[in-house]
Amino acid sequence: MEPSASPTPAQAILEAWRDLETALRNLLPACSLAPPNQPGELLAALRVLGILGPEEEVEVQELRRERNQVAHSPQEPSLQHVHRYRQRVEALLDRFLTVPRPPVGTSDQTCR
Repeated sequence: MEPSASPTPAQAILEAWRDLETALRNLLPACSLAPPNQPGELLAALRVLGILGPEEEVEVQELRRERNQVAHSPQEPSLQHVHRYRQRVEALLDRFLTVPRPPVGTSDQTCR
């Protein structure tokens, strides 16, 4: 994750969320013709495909809730909050990098 030059604490959280959401979308099979538009739909699709476990789903939902609070709050989050948020996002990104993905066209592929 590469933050922009001197982002505000709120911007840092929004950027971390964007990176997480991008990683989640990249976990969808390549043959997804109409990928989900909403984060809730994305989480549901990843759960149904067996890519996202219950613990990861809860963590992503909590991060999304925190992101929404920051996005709609006039008050900047603390630097400690930003640090913890980014650590949690990085931990999820590390786990997602190890998710095995079947090659397109295999019998394990859920696209038909």
